[in-house]
Amino acid sequence: MKKVALTLSAVVALVCGLQAQTGTAKKETTAKTTTTATTATAKTTTPAKETAAPAKEAQVSTGKTADAAGTDFVKFDKVLHDYGTVKKGADGNCEFVFKNTTSAPLVITSCYGSCGCTVPNWPKEPLMPGKTASIKVHYDTNRTGPFEKTVTVNYQDHTQAVTLKIKGTVETPPADVPFGSQPANSGAPLERNN
Repeated sequence: MKKVALTLSAVVALVCGLQAQTGTAKKETTAKTTTTATTATAKTTTPAKETAAPAKEAQVSTGKTADAAGTDFVKFDKVLHDYGTVKKGADGNCEFVFKNTTSAPLVITSCYGSCGCTVPNWPKEPLMPGKTASIKVHYDTNRTGPFEKTVTVNYQDHTQAVTLKIKGTVETPPADVPFGSQPANSGAPLERNN
């Protein structure tokens, strides 16, 4: 009986040992599978990044020269006018000069400011190839504080609009104090000369 119990204990120990070894083998297999899957994922992800880069380069190298406005059909002398700091009611006019760089007449179909305080004035007649014209912009400097506004220019036969920008700060004038006015009563007693 002792031999049977001892043998039974040995069998149980042997089975437990086999299960432990099998569990370890399963863990190693799982770890290898996970590593392989991670490596496969990394290999799959890497080529996608490599293929995205050449596409970006293809977009940049169109073979056409663009000016500051980002177009190849019109060239602006500037696309940003900075008024700096101006007084309330100061001259809010500025001008953007542009040139037709195509071999066909250039027509502005619409030109508008980002709000009612920014008003553009543009040529309505076609601009011949190689010629220059200007867009005049007026900002209402009766509005105080910093500002950044845009003017969008659309052209006939061109889907790309040009965005011009203006920015600056209109100073807030000091509060008017009437001549000879008394300072506010601080609540302190008045001195009397006797």
